[in-house]
Amino acid sequence: MLAGQRTLAQAQRELDTRKAWLAKTLAQRSRWELGQSGLAAQQGFLNPEGLIQKLTGTSKVESRKLVGVGRMLAEVEDAQAQAAAIDAEAARRLLEGALDPDIPDGLDGFDGHGGVAPVVPLPAPMPWHAPISHAVTGGTLSIDAAHALRTGLGDIDTVVTGP
Repeated sequence: MLAGQRTLAQAQRELDTRKAWLAKTLAQRSRWELGQSGLAAQQGFLNPEGLIQKLTGTSKVESRKLVGVGRMLAEVEDAQAQAAAIDAEAARRLLEGALDPDIPDGLDGFDGHGGVAPVVPLPAPMPWHAPISHAVTGGTLSIDAAHALRTGLGDIDTVVTGP
């Protein structure tokens, strides 16, 4: 019985995470700037939350929660994609610098070859709520808990610095 309950709980968390992703996509395709060509408007709703509420039979609060957590997951995914692109660009530049035949060997410079090392872009900052998003996608944190943490903590001021 205990194993069955754990399995069902894990499956529910995975389904809830997928619901949040779909809610984010519905919200993205229903942006206000799309006007009447937005998905929610085409279906006769003022906003994506109303459409989600109708489709899922959930409350307005629940549909807002799904959209909010979905957007949070997407922000982290976008930041990770940007970081991966920056890492790839940095690796490409370093490789080009190492393979450049115009740099003489044996000279002592900033890059160890007598020249200046290629400029490597700085990594993109990760959103402060990335650990919450990772816990949701990893199945260890529910949508409800993620929403409570995200809204309870609000937006971190950019003036605040890390340790």
